[in-house]
Amino acid sequence: MDYNDEFTEDTFPRRTDDRYKRIENFKPYELTHCIVFEMAGRNKEVRASIQLLASIEEVLKIRYKKIPNNKETIDIDELLGIDDAVEVSKEKYAQLEKQRRKFKETFDEGIHILRNKYYIHYNQNTVNIPEIENPFKEKDFTGMSIEEIEEEFSIALNSPMMKHISGGIGKFLHGEEYPDYKSDHNIFEGFVTARGIESRCKTFNISSINTHFQRKIYDTNQINVALNMALPEKELVEYVKHIHKTLSNTNSNKLKSPHNLLGAEVKEVTKTKNYPKKPTALKMADYFFVYDYVTAKLKQIEEDQILIDKDFKYNEKQIKKNRSLTNREKKIQIDELKKEYNENKVITKIDDIFKELESSTQDTVFKSSTVSNYYYALKPYIEECRYTEFLTGESIIEDEKDLVK
Repeated sequence: MDYNDEFTEDTFPRRTDDRYKRIENFKPYELTHCIVFEMAGRNKEVRASIQLLASIEEVLKIRYKKIPNNKETIDIDELLGIDDAVEVSKEKYAQLEKQRRKFKETFDEGIHILRNKYYIHYNQNTVNIPEIENPFKEKDFTGMSIEEIEEEFSIALNSPMMKHISGGIGKFLHGEEYPDYKSDHNIFEGFVTARGIESRCKTFNISSINTHFQRKIYDTNQINVALNMALPEKELVEYVKHIHKTLSNTNSNKLKSPHNLLGAEVKEVTKTKNYPKKPTALKMADYFFVYDYVTAKLKQIEEDQILIDKDFKYNEKQIKKNRSLTNREKKIQIDELKKEYNENKVITKIDDIFKELESSTQDTVFKSSTVSNYYYALKPYIEECRYTEFLTGESIIEDEKDLVK
């Protein structure tokens, strides 16, 4: 994954790192989505999920096939053209298939959790145009039974958007190739388009524009808005502004969010203190750098303290079991060891880290008060998974915590 190592690297952050330069290059129209991804990607649970999925994905890439006993018998691997697969015995094949299914179930469950709990798409390189994509474009049938493959085709047959698929697959699905169906799609910076129409129709039965931002999240709060892009720009902008203003009016009947529709009690959120009222990509790059720096420093201090504690306990144990020392000598040495331990003990407070960054050799220097403001402005969104509030503008009342640090 292109973003797996990004949040797990051991190098101490610098403001000139590529990850912050990338944030600086987020476009104004994609800023909220990309910032939500950056916040989610720094959450411990999200990082752990991504690392697990990446590991399982590597396991699932391993190919194998049964050693043929009869050359006249063709197995599913041969049909799929798996030439580089490792040949294994039938017994081993069955065992590996059982393990593979378990890994696949775990992988699918992880994708589901990442998407529905943390709002992250695992494959950040995928352009999602479901209306016109071949449903089997990237489907991996390796190791699947005939029954499982038939089920995949059955799902495609029942999909209302599959009728436009032409060629061999279209003929298999529908009995004909639908030569009169016309469709196309285009990928632009920031969005993708998908359109389709039957020659005997006067209107599009597939017509959509979907986001294609640098960072992909699962936005549950999106809504389709019918727009004729051939109309004058001013008219389109005024229409969208009118919709937004009307729905933002607290006195109007606002559109209900998914949480609200499902019966959860919600309230309008208030941003954390010192979160920028008008965020820019450059400003948010500063915020994330400060958060990463302070977090890395806290982790370093914690690890250093663990080593100091470990050394103290080891040395104390060695003194106690040294039979050549008297009890009095042991006490003297242990007292000296404790004194040394207390002198080396890490007692750095977080405020000291804020001041340290102010006087650091970083290319960009921040005042300690600014470091504190930036750190606490992001901390709840990242560590409490509150970044979803940016997508819905609301929080669930029963989970609500103090919004101002």
